[in-house]
Amino acid sequence: MTATAVEAQRLQIGYRNAGQSTIVLSDVDLTVPQGEFLTILGPSGCGKSTLLRVVANLLDPLGGQITVLGDAPDVARRARKTGFVFQDATLLPWRTVAQNIRLPAVVGGRQARSLPDTRIVEVMTLLGLSGLADRFPSQLSGGQRQRVAIARALIDEPEVLLMDEPFGALDEITRDRLNDELLGIWRETGMTILFVTHSIEEAVYLGQRIIVMAANPGRILNIHDLRPIKTGENSCQRDNPAIVSEIAAQRRLLAEAS
Repeated sequence: MTATAVEAQRLQIGYRNAGQSTIVLSDVDLTVPQGEFLTILGPSGCGKSTLLRVVANLLDPLGGQITVLGDAPDVARRARKTGFVFQDATLLPWRTVAQNIRLPAVVGGRQARSLPDTRIVEVMTLLGLSGLADRFPSQLSGGQRQRVAIARALIDEPEVLLMDEPFGALDEITRDRLNDELLGIWRETGMTILFVTHSIEEAVYLGQRIIVMAANPGRILNIHDLRPIKTGENSCQRDNPAIVSEIAAQRRLLAEAS
């Protein structure tokens, strides 16, 4: 029986301000098995990013229950079992590629030198960054900067990787290339990935399952299994008629959710 990476029951997500609660997402029931690639699609304001923040323990839920790898989200965060990649690479411009990748060791209260150089080399090789260790962010392309951000999130070997529109600002060709590279990393590491995107094509291409969320109020509208139209390695051709048909179906569903 497959273990569970994320389990949510009647989860209420939102914000408290001056004693008042604003609900962003309500009644979330979700089970994500370990090792799954789950894509999350929905209109702006439906709570996609907010859901990731609760899983990452960047935001406390207003109600309901959530566990990450069987523990409370804060336990998984402190054990460095979760990693987060944002849309903006958020690299420190005065630090080199290698120094940016080492950053979690510094922020986490460890000495950067406690992170072996071999681990830095390993993640840089995995992300196609070999030879760029001494470059600064200003010397990198957009795709390279995002690779560094992913490498930084992977440095502690998280079991759950949370990605909030990481390729949204990139051109289509670069995004497609990074999609394929990300699938390769997922297959090699076996980690669980929760991936938020506004791109229907990207959501269908990457995901084993896809969540479509609706706004006003924010909620999960549909969870659809994409594995029947893909190979066992979650592989497909972008121009496969079954994939094209699925993209059209998800576009119709997303129109209802907006």
